[in-house]
Amino acid sequence: MKNKSFQISTENNQDHDAIEDLYDNVFGVDRYRRSIYSLRKGKKIKNLCFVIKNTDVDVYACIRYWLIQIGLVKGLLLGPLAVRKDMQGYGLGSMLINHSIKIAKSRKYKFCFVSGEANYYPKFGFKKIDVKKLILPGYIDPKRLHIIFFKEGIENEMGNKPWHVISSN
Repeated sequence: MKNKSFQISTENNQDHDAIEDLYDNVFGVDRYRRSIYSLRKGKKIKNLCFVIKNTDVDVYACIRYWLIQIGLVKGLLLGPLAVRKDMQGYGLGSMLINHSIKIAKSRKYKFCFVSGEANYYPKFGFKKIDVKKLILPGYIDPKRLHIIFFKEGIENEMGNKPWHVISSN
């Protein structure tokens, strides 16, 4: 299979159950207990939530975004990103990240924060962020914390460190 055979579409209401099942399969049904989920409150940013599927109900991969605030600046929280286990290795996660980050930049978001695999996100321009710069809502593995700034100098607008990281929905 080649990436060209996969189509990205905006998540819709009919995708909800399939997406939740995919998240359960990839991250476990107890995923909501993780500290990162306290930042995923309120409504997801619908025009940045995408799926790759082969039928109306069969979701291969999905990505969601949430509005958060770090220090004094609002931006994005990426996640969760999930790819069905039998579809991993085809570049679907990369397709979703590249597509959604391009749109996020065009919509003038100032940054995107993620808690994810340490060796995965740097290839998309994310940089490791020192946990000492942050006040998080609970424990999140420091090796998983990455950020990409879409606007040069945005760190200077975030205020004094350490920055509080909060849900902004």
